[in-house]
Amino acid sequence: MNIGRGLFRAWLLVSILWIIGAGFLAYTMIAPDTIRGAFQPSATLKDGLKPWEADYRKPFYEVMRSPAAEKLRIEFFEVEKRYQSQWDNDSSMIKVEVPDGSHIYMHSGYNEADRNYISEQFWDRRWSRWASAAGLIAVWAFVPCIVLFIFGYSLLWVARGFKQA
Repeated sequence: MNIGRGLFRAWLLVSILWIIGAGFLAYTMIAPDTIRGAFQPSATLKDGLKPWEADYRKPFYEVMRSPAAEKLRIEFFEVEKRYQSQWDNDSSMIKVEVPDGSHIYMHSGYNEADRNYISEQFWDRRWSRWASAAGLIAVWAFVPCIVLFIFGYSLLWVARGFKQA
C-alpha cells in the first residue's frame, strides 16, 4: 500500500472540488461588483484646491477642471450600494450606462464632451477590471489548494523519517 499516492489522490479530489466551489462563489458573489458594478470618476479641482476649500456655489467649470479639454487621466472608484439608491434620485448626479452592464455616476455639471470622455476611459479599462476579478477568483480557488499540498507533503515527509529500516 502506497500512502503517499493515496494522499496525493485525496488532495487532488479535494482540490478539484474546492476550485469548483470557491471559483463559483467568487464569480457569483465577488466578481460581479468588480466587473459590472457602479463606479464614480475622480474629479479634479482647479488650482489645486482641496474639496473642502472649493466654493461649490460657483459655476461648475469655475471649480472643476474639464477632463476632455485637458486630457486628464480619470480614476474610477466603486460606489457602495447604499449610495446608489440615493444618487439615482439626486438631480446633481447622472447615471451613465456602459455596454458591459456597469454604470457610472457622474456630476450633472459635466458637459457632453466630458461625459463621453469619462465613459470612453471607463470602457477602455474594462479588461483591467476583468483581470483583477480573474486574479481574485484565482487567489480564492488556488491558494488554499497549494497551502494544503505543502502542509500535507510536509507531514508525509516527516512521517517517512520515522520509517524503520
